[in-house]
Amino acid sequence: MKVSFGEKLNRQDSSGKHKFLHRLSKEFKEQGIDVVDKQADVFLHIGRNLDQRKGAKRSVMRVDGLILNSDMPYRKMNKKMLRGIGESDGVIYQSQFCKKAHEKFLGVKKKNAVIFNGADPKEFSPRNPQNFFLAVAKWRPHKRLKNICDAFLHARNLGLDADLVIVGEHGKRIKEKHVNDLGELNNKQLQRYLSEAIAMIHISWLDWCANSQIESIVAHCPLVYSDSGGSAEVGKNCGIAIKDVQWDFKTPVRLYKPPELSLDDIAHAMITLKHSSYVTESKSFHVKSIARQYIDFFKSLG
Repeated sequence: MKVSFGEKLNRQDSSGKHKFLHRLSKEFKEQGIDVVDKQADVFLHIGRNLDQRKGAKRSVMRVDGLILNSDMPYRKMNKKMLRGIGESDGVIYQSQFCKKAHEKFLGVKKKNAVIFNGADPKEFSPRNPQNFFLAVAKWRPHKRLKNICDAFLHARNLGLDADLVIVGEHGKRIKEKHVNDLGELNNKQLQRYLSEAIAMIHISWLDWCANSQIESIVAHCPLVYSDSGGSAEVGKNCGIAIKDVQWDFKTPVRLYKPPELSLDDIAHAMITLKHSSYVTESKSFHVKSIARQYIDFFKSLG
């Protein structure tokens, strides 16, 4: 089988989606799939650069997520994605939440599969917990950085003896005692922090399938995660869930004005994991398994 991509695969440091596609293409080659520029059996894209299909027999769209933010021109923004789906023979959703959102909110009906993102366990160092928690994201308001910091400081007041490391740009640096705000890191630096963190704090509202969650699990680093959206599916049995507000799949929401979470719940989750020896089981998120699922879906298209 030959597969072509609608994205430049050397952009793995620029976004979660490109990092994942780079891993996927590398694993395809390991499993005997030819990654080509044209005349492919399957053209895999994310809703853009459709002109690069170049004679591919089938087109498959990996759906990142739809726009449900009522403060944005969501109808117009979703139309572009819907065009990409319409021009595809099949769709791969990142989570059941992602699939349900497209089918209920946008009325999409297309042959599909639900396949999580994945990571390669060989990228990560052996588990070696140090005395800090980690928070990683492309920081936008629904990622709830303020909630994370407030909950951490609350946990400190309750007796937590640990630090917080924040990775990713978000504007003004946070200057609090025991908070180490690092900004952007390269993949190798981030992988080391994942192997050493007590746990990853990922309490984003209505996320689809965060790469940071996947990487944390594959690195055997447990999670404190919100029980909304795709985060609940990814994090299941991999840490401690925090009760969150769910979406009805009907009404757009003010995504960048997320509801407040219980700081007490988050703080107690951090304290619990600080005093545990919790290690995540990650095999279902290994990119080897994820690539096989992609290949099986490609074959199902005929």
